[in-house]
Amino acid sequence: MDRLFYPDKVAVIGVSERDNNLGRIIAENLIDFGFHGEIFLVGLHGGVLFGHRILTSVQELPEGIDMAIVLTPAQTVLPIVDQCGHKGIKWMVIETGGFREFSEERKVLEAQLLETARKWGIRFVGPNCIGIVNFENGLCCPFVSFKGFHIKPGRVSILAQSGGVASAYLHQLSSMSVGPNKIVSMGNKLDLTEIDYL
Repeated sequence: MDRLFYPDKVAVIGVSERDNNLGRIIAENLIDFGFHGEIFLVGLHGGVLFGHRILTSVQELPEGIDMAIVLTPAQTVLPIVDQCGHKGIKWMVIETGGFREFSEERKVLEAQLLETARKWGIRFVGPNCIGIVNFENGLCCPFVSFKGFHIKPGRVSILAQSGGVASAYLHQLSSMSVGPNKIVSMGNKLDLTEIDYL
């Protein structure tokens, strides 16, 4: 689990230059929080964002990526997990919604997601979450903007299924001048659960 919270190289998949792109917000959070490692961006249409070139496929990523953060339509997640497996990526944060929380029929898609991840030995947060924040190293994965939110790291961490609940607790801690350490929005807990994070 150490590599999940302390990666050296992170890829954000689902990024575009568009102002309303949620992957863009993830990239901005990582940069704004001063993530200690390297950041790589992947998006279908390429381009440049915050001085980083947007690669057009997972295959273009360099070797040695520790973690991939994915926010793309649900039907695209399985092939992306497969591609990450080919690249040797072992940790993922799958923020995409539209799985069993969406409908009973989507349980099949979730089962296929878990099967694909296990085939490659990939462990993942989510799906249907806002991911993780580690105040010690600037790893800030949510697709909601944390811009301007800076607080000295402390010793209190938050585990929550809901991204909204996790964010609410974070703001509550901040208003009480209690420094957070790590936050995990676990989402559907298809793979990693409270026990793993603890």
